[in-house]
Amino acid sequence: MAVEAAKVTGAKIIFDAHEYSPLQLENRPLWKFLYAPSVNYFLKKYKNCFDASITVCEPIAERYKREYGFSPIVIMNSPELVVDASSGTTQNNSIKLIHHGGAFPDRKLENMIQAVALADQKYSLHFMLVPTYPKYLARLQQMAQELAPGRVFFHPTVPPDQIVQTISQYDIGFYLLEPKNYNSLVALPNKFFDYIAAGLAICIGPSSAMQKLVHEHQIGVVADSFQASAVAQLLNSLSPQQIDHMKKNACKARQKLNATIEMEKLLELYNSL
Repeated sequence: MAVEAAKVTGAKIIFDAHEYSPLQLENRPLWKFLYAPSVNYFLKKYKNCFDASITVCEPIAERYKREYGFSPIVIMNSPELVVDASSGTTQNNSIKLIHHGGAFPDRKLENMIQAVALADQKYSLHFMLVPTYPKYLARLQQMAQELAPGRVFFHPTVPPDQIVQTISQYDIGFYLLEPKNYNSLVALPNKFFDYIAAGLAICIGPSSAMQKLVHEHQIGVVADSFQASAVAQLLNSLSPQQIDHMKKNACKARQKLNATIEMEKLLELYNSL
């Protein structure tokens, strides 16, 4: 539709690829069989019809170039800078982990409940979940009650522009995204940048793109695997002083990783066209 409209109007076309579309839901057989061929067809047919393209991380940009021949610029999913967001000093006997987002079964959020259940009692896990799949959310609540009673909490969601300020009351942004498809393997999700914007330390599994930024800015820790026992062991090794050091680094990192800087790339792109 955009290509046909551009023929009539003379408009420029920017393709927002977002993630790697040909493998978007490759772990779902029905999607892979019914939808993936059409995605591949459209990309091959129209790859020379747009004037520019954007995506969310370097590995995806490189793969589009390698397999389809176009080179998206990377615009990361960073929120606006909230300069007064700060979680304060970490308490030795009460360390609060936060995870927010959609309650999708594919994301295996139960892994985080299992990890906290195996970790020291000083750790509590706080979910702020959109009830995308209500039955799945109910199962998570039941599991939390069984495995870690009194240590896993489910909070109401807030509007997007209030997320950073709301989660800044916690200590560690938590995300174990076990890779079920290519996009989850290289994910740089908005919640990851929300954690940075809120000045939190970060704890993740070995997700390559997130791991690179965690190490580069020294803002968190990366477990050796997505196994609950490995994550619990990592959490138990942390001191409040180490967590506070990572929080300070996150506050420095958010000066670079924010929407103002990322959106400059988009404005520049539009102006160039």
